[in-house]
Amino acid sequence: MSLIRLMEAILKTMQWIRPALLVAAAAAMNLAFADVGKTDTNFMKKAAESGMLEIEASTLAESKASSDTVKSFASQMLKDHKAADSELKALASSKGVELPTELPSADKKRLEALGALEGATFDREYAKEVGVKAHNKAVSLFREASTKSRDPDVKAFAGKTLPTLQHHLEMANKMANEVGKSPAKSAKR
Repeated sequence: MSLIRLMEAILKTMQWIRPALLVAAAAAMNLAFADVGKTDTNFMKKAAESGMLEIEASTLAESKASSDTVKSFASQMLKDHKAADSELKALASSKGVELPTELPSADKKRLEALGALEGATFDREYAKEVGVKAHNKAVSLFREASTKSRDPDVKAFAGKTLPTLQHHLEMANKMANEVGKSPAKSAKR
């Protein structure tokens, strides 16, 4: 009789262990996602939008630009921003953050207006809007995240990407000068 009672006790114990393990596993998974706060989530979303604008505008510039400097800049932007976009998507996925899949309406309108331009006018606007303005904004965004992000992976991504964006801004200022628009005037607007 004692063996039967022992078996019953073991079965009763196992009945509550399995659900407890499942609850513990679920809690551990949620903790992995909970590490990313609202500020870091917003950074990743803004970084994704910034990268999308760069990629879409630079794709447009490869076919519409009249300046070889602008075409070369656009090609470099595509290469670098696609690489950063891939890293950002992997990071966001690992943190349970859903990134936007399309541009905000204001950026869509800017892109449409840019697409309506031709030749040197296109080159100047691309240099001003995508080269200088967008990179000024991106550098500020990434600089802040590289120092203020709470999640170490988000902070590392921002810190790793920042020097590339700063280099893009330097290139953009040179390009803006070459296509006839001073970078100081472009950055103020």
